[in-house]
Amino acid sequence: MSTFRTINGEIYRITVRSMVVETQEIVVITLVYFLISLALVFVIQFYFSRAWNRRIWKPFFRNLEAMQHFSLQAARPVELVDSNIVEFSELKTEIETLTSRVIYDYNNLKEFTENISHELQTALAIMQAKLENFLNESAISDQQFEELSNLQRHIRRLANLNKKLVLLATLDQRQKNDYQEISLNDLLEEMVINFREISPVEIELEQKK
Repeated sequence: MSTFRTINGEIYRITVRSMVVETQEIVVITLVYFLISLALVFVIQFYFSRAWNRRIWKPFFRNLEAMQHFSLQAARPVELVDSNIVEFSELKTEIETLTSRVIYDYNNLKEFTENISHELQTALAIMQAKLENFLNESAISDQQFEELSNLQRHIRRLANLNKKLVLLATLDQRQKNDYQEISLNDLLEEMVINFREISPVEIELEQKK
């Protein structure tokens, strides 16, 4: 709305303007735009953080999967992925060191178990055979017979326990599919020596080429 007034001999134009949009509508529109912008920021930040975290944690989850498939039967250290994160890199180094040590100790223990089982099996077989010969051939009293029979039962228990150890070692060897060559001549010579301790019968081996 405009009007003209004469003031001190000069004509002035006076214009009065009113806002078409009310103040309340402006506030509502501003608030809506602010909320939309804030929601977009949160959505963008969420997906960005998710992608970034997935990238950071990817080596960790790959190493975790490798640890889940780790087995002593494989006889090789676990293969892990390195990371740019210092903590993950240190964790990888410690896990590789630990698994290598575990495999080394396991192989040593397995070899020791196989060796001691073999030695025990031979010694127990000789003791059992000699004891049976003594019981069958010697004239002993009833008390001595009972004591020797108890000793024989203990020897059999040890022999059964040793057989279980040998069976476990054999199963483990089959699972690994680790085949190795052996010398039949050396094996037969060892068996002949053991039999000589049981019986005076002479056994000779002849090797043919």
